[in-house]
Amino acid sequence: KRQEAEEAEKKSMEQETRQQEEAAEKERKEEEKVEKQPLEEEKLQQDVLEQKSIDVVAPQASPPKGYVLVGGYQIREEQLPTGCKGTTDIDSLITQVQARCSGFLDIGTQNALRFLLGCNLDVDECVRRAEGVAKWRKEQSMDELRAQLKAGLSACRSGAPSMSLPHQAEVSKLAILNPCALIAANGYPVSIWHVGSANSSAASSVKDDVLRAWSRGTFEYVDIWLSEQSELEGRLAGHIQVFNLSGISFWQISNSALIEKLKLVFSAGEHYLEAVTHIYVINSSSLFTVAWKLVKGFLSPRTAGKIHVDSGISKNLLAALDPASAKQLHSLVEHPRQHAPVLWPGAAG
Repeated sequence: KRQEAEEAEKKSMEQETRQQEEAAEKERKEEEKVEKQPLEEEKLQQDVLEQKSIDVVAPQASPPKGYVLVGGYQIREEQLPTGCKGTTDIDSLITQVQARCSGFLDIGTQNALRFLLGCNLDVDECVRRAEGVAKWRKEQSMDELRAQLKAGLSACRSGAPSMSLPHQAEVSKLAILNPCALIAANGYPVSIWHVGSANSSAASSVKDDVLRAWSRGTFEYVDIWLSEQSELEGRLAGHIQVFNLSGISFWQISNSALIEKLKLVFSAGEHYLEAVTHIYVINSSSLFTVAWKLVKGFLSPRTAGKIHVDSGISKNLLAALDPASAKQLHSLVEHPRQHAPVLWPGAAG
């Protein structure tokens, strides 16, 4: 009985010891938990701050020298109308144009800005021009044409050999025209119009409707390029046009039928306001150079500033092109090609 009592007492002591150890272990873990909690909370706060830093959009950087920020887009200072001293009012004018055009034309901030710049910040004139553009786009089914051109652009980016514009072969019988054949260093499209190649004998054979259709397709494609690049970069992109006068003759200039045909070639351009950033007239004759000096005096400084005339190839033009396009320019000017590839945004010159 004494032995049984001793064993029972021993078991009781062992059980009590285990309970004490378990209680001590539990107390130790609680202390560790209390010590870790501030660290975990601090880490959680740090994670939240890091996530916030990812979600917050960084403020837009200040525009580079020579540019101003208007409506969320960088534009060159010379694009502002004469006498425009600030840019704050232009933002409010953009809102006015959008509100007044909402009933007949879906006009985004970029196009509203282009309309304002093209109309010297005259809101009433913007609305009048927008009404004309809306009517023209509806009559000519421009939305459907735009969808077709975008599909062709997507095919090029997926590996298609080249971009195709409507009626290019037919229009080439009248004159050799190379839309979007080169790319500027800043990614802008560059087109070459070989005016000196205009064929007066073909003036009657190329139908007016074909010339108008080519014009619509070409300038709509340019607009797709400019809109896409402007949205991507936050800078108002522009079309660079090169008029090559090499080979032009007095007979071409004096042929009224030929002149009217060439007007149709560029007729759609009037519906795309503030799309042209520079016009380079190259290989100009002495007669044209003298005439230009006279005509320049009747143009606004803003318009005249876009046009550069040179008896050869302008150094400013060469400097504006990306290296590959600068090399190709000489070849296209010396040996104009009817079927020069039509490039697309991001394509190598």
